[in-house]
Amino acid sequence: MSRKRKTPEAPRPPKVPGVRYVKTTVYDVEARTFEGETSYRQVPRTAWVPAPPRDWDAMVARALVCAAILGTVLSLGWSTESIGHLLDRTGSDVTAYAVAIVFDVVWLACQAREWLEREYPERAEGAKAGGYVCLILAMAAIFANGYEAGETIAGASGAAVSALAKFLWVLALGYYAVELDEGAAYDLHARRQRIAVRLALRASRRRLEATEAYERHVYGDQGGLDVQVTRYEAPETSPAAVPAPVSPPVPAVSPAPAPVSLPTPPPAPPAPAPAATVPPVSPPAPAVPEAPVPPAVAPTGDTSPVASPAPAPVEPVKQSRPTPAASPALQVVGGKTDFIRSAIAADPGITLDDLTDQVRETYGDKPNLRKDVRRLRARIEGKAS
Repeated sequence: MSRKRKTPEAPRPPKVPGVRYVKTTVYDVEARTFEGETSYRQVPRTAWVPAPPRDWDAMVARALVCAAILGTVLSLGWSTESIGHLLDRTGSDVTAYAVAIVFDVVWLACQAREWLEREYPERAEGAKAGGYVCLILAMAAIFANGYEAGETIAGASGAAVSALAKFLWVLALGYYAVELDEGAAYDLHARRQRIAVRLALRASRRRLEATEAYERHVYGDQGGLDVQVTRYEAPETSPAAVPAPVSPPVPAVSPAPAPVSLPTPPPAPPAPAPAATVPPVSPPAPAVPEAPVPPAVAPTGDTSPVASPAPAPVEPVKQSRPTPAASPALQVVGGKTDFIRSAIAADPGITLDDLTDQVRETYGDKPNLRKDVRRLRARIEGKAS
């Protein structure tokens, strides 16, 4: 059986004026190696360390708080006895004395709120006013008990006990309360606000994560994917694509077909005035005939319009008609399941490879993508059936 080793004592240090030493136990770490394994243990020893000077201000502050606590306990006992005896006339003993405690507990709660809001005097005004009101009610009840018993002086003295306990707390809170200027109060409030926001966000995140965990446990990984949100958006149309009013065809504007045997015509004079009234066509415009034809092939001296019953004027009208606007595009907001459901709805006969390519272009490639697409498609088609 191993014996406990006595703690070695260090010699007392020499006396130094104004320095007080106290004996304390300190622990040293000892390393021991046995069969290749090293273990560590704490070895106690006694040492003399200099003690800080006594803080008399802290001792007086503790005594003040202790006096306030003692006065509150005695005041609670006296007020409970007096108010309970007063209420005993209209109820049972247990109920009367239990309810009597409320008179002092309420003003003590207001006192605690005032202590918590000591950095914000404007927020503590309500608690301070409520505390004085509840104290007056408790004192009035104690005085009423003495007055009913025929002891007015005793009732007034008993009511003063609660007032003295309240005064002790006013002294204690007044010592610890520090008045802050406007800038310091704003900085403190801003920091507390940031901390409160972080705590609120963490609490909300914990609740949401708990709800999601419950949903996954009950409904599986696909829980919640049955909700589909769709949004229909019309494609943006440029001003150039807006169909312009088509004026009736003018025979003078449309050029006559160029004869094949003619050589390359010389540069033509500027186009006549009616040619400027040709309505613009919507892009993309079809290509003109390969052989460039000037606005007019008639001789320079001949300004009469060329009247031709040929169907040439019909073709520019057809070319100037705007293409029909595309149908509104379907944009599905959701995951892969919603995307696959939309693709199947748009093309029920789409192959698995085409569907996999569309999913890969939208969400990127990953291993076993084709297998996942086949599984989700089978599930969607199974639900639809």
